[in-house]
Amino acid sequence: MILPHLRITLFALLSAAANAFADEAVYVPGEVLVKYKEGTSDVDREGFEKKEKLTLIVLIKSVKVRLYRLPEGVTVDDAIKAFSSLQIIEYAEPNFIRKPQAFNDPRYNEQWYLHNSGQEVNGMVGPAGVDIRWPEAMGIFTGTKDVVVAVVDSGVAVTHRELLPNTWFNLPEVDGSPGVDDDGNGRIDDRYGYDFFDNDTSPFDENFHGTLVASVIAAQGNNALGVVGVCPRAKVMAIRIFSQFGESQLPSFGKASDLAQSLEYARLSNARIVNLSLGGGGFSLLELSMVRALRDEGILVIASAGNDRADNDQQLFYPASYDSANIIAVAAQDRSGGLASFSNFGRTQVDIAAPGTEILGADVSREVIYAADFRANAAGWTTGAHPGNLSSKVWTLLSDGKLADNPTGTSYDPNSNTYVTSPRIAFGATGSRLSFEAAYSLWDDRVEVSISVDGLPWERLETIEGFSFGKRAFALDLARFDGRVGYIRFTLISNGFVQGSGIQISTFTVKSIKVLNPDNPEFNFNEGTSFSAPMVSGVAALIMSQRPDIHAAAVRNAILSTARPVQALAGKVVTGGMLDAEAALKYAMALPTPPVFTSQPTPRSAAVGQSVTFSAGIASPVTPTYQWYRNGVAIPGATSATLSLSNVQASSAGSYSVVVANAGGFVRSSEAALTVLTGPQGWLSNLSVRTSLDANQPLIVGLVVKGGSKGLLIRAAGPALSAFGVPDVMSDPRLTIYNGGVQVATNDNWPSTLASTFQSVGAFSFPNGSFDSAILRTTVGSETVHVLGGSPGVVLVEAYDTSSNGLARLSNVSARNRVSAGAGVLIAGFTVSGTGPANLLIRGIGPALSTFGVSNVLRNPQIRAYDSAGRQVASNDDWLPQQSSTFAATGAFALPAGSLDAALAVQVPPGSYTIHVSGSDGGTGEALVEIYEIP
Repeated sequence: MILPHLRITLFALLSAAANAFADEAVYVPGEVLVKYKEGTSDVDREGFEKKEKLTLIVLIKSVKVRLYRLPEGVTVDDAIKAFSSLQIIEYAEPNFIRKPQAFNDPRYNEQWYLHNSGQEVNGMVGPAGVDIRWPEAMGIFTGTKDVVVAVVDSGVAVTHRELLPNTWFNLPEVDGSPGVDDDGNGRIDDRYGYDFFDNDTSPFDENFHGTLVASVIAAQGNNALGVVGVCPRAKVMAIRIFSQFGESQLPSFGKASDLAQSLEYARLSNARIVNLSLGGGGFSLLELSMVRALRDEGILVIASAGNDRADNDQQLFYPASYDSANIIAVAAQDRSGGLASFSNFGRTQVDIAAPGTEILGADVSREVIYAADFRANAAGWTTGAHPGNLSSKVWTLLSDGKLADNPTGTSYDPNSNTYVTSPRIAFGATGSRLSFEAAYSLWDDRVEVSISVDGLPWERLETIEGFSFGKRAFALDLARFDGRVGYIRFTLISNGFVQGSGIQISTFTVKSIKVLNPDNPEFNFNEGTSFSAPMVSGVAALIMSQRPDIHAAAVRNAILSTARPVQALAGKVVTGGMLDAEAALKYAMALPTPPVFTSQPTPRSAAVGQSVTFSAGIASPVTPTYQWYRNGVAIPGATSATLSLSNVQASSAGSYSVVVANAGGFVRSSEAALTVLTGPQGWLSNLSVRTSLDANQPLIVGLVVKGGSKGLLIRAAGPALSAFGVPDVMSDPRLTIYNGGVQVATNDNWPSTLASTFQSVGAFSFPNGSFDSAILRTTVGSETVHVLGGSPGVVLVEAYDTSSNGLARLSNVSARNRVSAGAGVLIAGFTVSGTGPANLLIRGIGPALSTFGVSNVLRNPQIRAYDSAGRQVASNDDWLPQQSSTFAATGAFALPAGSLDAALAVQVPPGSYTIHVSGSDGGTGEALVEIYEIP
């Protein structure tokens, strides 16, 4: 990163020769690859291994090739000769070391930081081997995933031949309609990034900084041109937040708000890495929150440590010093491998070092649009005076090549208002800039620099005023006038008091960014932690291309865990070492697949004193670790796959989530709310289903008890319904109860001993000796109730809560039967007891039953809910997508998108209710009615 107050010399370009790697065969000593012939038995193979004292390193299963370690003293050549002659061996060969083919990028040899043989670069030499081991990494790199790296900087020269092939393009906008926000991100026509400095969609580099950073990461390789980037599979997303220049001709810092918007843009645009070769003092919660938002999305942030020669442990430098697990803070190394003289450091605040001096990369050079040679003449410059001027002196040329406000060098006159105007200037296409030098002596007076373009009124660019003395170089940003024509004017305005000797202008130049010549693109050297950070970004992109499945945290760990120790960096950075691309890539290649959620924690509600359990389903190739959180704060000791809260209190309410991790990365669950019920509440105390059955047609009713065991009275009423005027009742229903497919209870004719129980729960009585059925039992979890009769008729199945255990809940009933028009309605009932309302999910399922193999389903069910007075209190024809979370919270199975099933979530006060399920179009078919207590 280049800080404004640190002046960096731009070294001259050197001529270069193409690098070539040796073509000689190199292989790993003491190792040999063997493939056995088809049909070789395990006995023969194991006998051969034992005889030759071979140690199996790895079996490459897909091709059935084994890599062996040879015993001490046996050479690779000797082993191959001996093994190749055996009948069981198809072939034996060395374990060759593979290197990339010779890069034909003519300036690759000057990229010492990639491969350092001790070569002289830009007039500097250093010890061989001080590099990031890039050729070695490329020798094992087989990645195919294009990794998007957001370069938040001064912009990027995306038309540079080294960068255009690896530029990220926003395809919805590229393929969309001009003037339309095709991707819906709030930015219209942002085809390859965004300019947050000028707030437009052209993040073109008007400096050089971002272009060099981008080329370090992703300059195209093997294109017979210039340099090569660290990652050939990276796509650079250009994001501009800097002006075209700052002090020392380097980018001035952007604002925290621009940086935050840039990070958000990168997040929404699916960048996996963000390179921040920038920074400064001042802690910003906005920046920190955005960095952590990227962390939660699995996005890595690579940040420069700074160029102040400072200890970041003593004075924090942001964003590198933000406390977020997705940041890597990078210091700069020189050719010796030690800390560069300008680089910040920090035993705890700076993670790793990477080369940062004599860094060669793509450049955006400037060309002179106009220059005034005041030493010879000033053709086209005109002088004049504004109204109110009382001076007789005019602007003129001096013999030493300066433009002055008076010819004698004596004091200017009082009450002056004179000016000099340039000839017509056509400003450049991109990044126009005015520069000049001024020597001046002003006594409470001023000189104004103004511009007029396209015939518009004059606009002031700069003012030198007050009691001013000295000599200064000025550089003024004219980029907003790109592509236009106009004039520059200097005006001296004095008062009637003491006068100074005035002002002299020299080296007046207007420049702009060159239109890049594709046959002769620009390159240049620079240095700073700005160019160390993209080395790390490039290696991170290599890893993510090779292992797109692993998490950013695992990528960070691979880079930092494999830092190559350097004595000069001990105590200067956390790792005590430098970036090692090969070691980091090997480390990442061996990591397991990260955990994956198969189910998320679901919302829960509980009364004070009850217990609640949160859980999540996980698939992981190795045993993962767990950490549960409440409201984002880790719960001490909550490191199991489930989180059980006993004796819930009001203070237990909040949002619960879990982070599951293995060496390949971590996943964070969605948040599940725990609602603690502290006021009056209701509960289901009675569930019932009424329908009509054919002879020997079974009715199956499901019951669920949650939170413990509960005493239930379960009844099948047929003959007893006649007393209520119900016609065609089932004459002799039989009741059987199953738990997990095992029969646990049965009754044909109810025992009279249960009459008192009927009375205690408020159930209507059965006539003495009737053929109705009833069972009293204690239920835990899910049970199914089967009702069967030898004759057709109407039957009512009921479940009553008889238990005093307030922690257990009768939470669900379901029943399936054929629905027809008229009396063929499927009816379910329930009673809410207590002093408060109950939250219930009620569903009428028809089309969704097809996914379970049920035929002849009710095509379009509707549900209606009635209170005990027969008033309709709720209804639904087709369920709503936003109800999906409620389904998950209750444990109800999901419904296909757009299905015509019915569902409603209601809150009802204590009382008795009935649910009618029928065909909204009068249709017939199989239907399922369900009532759930919403937790």
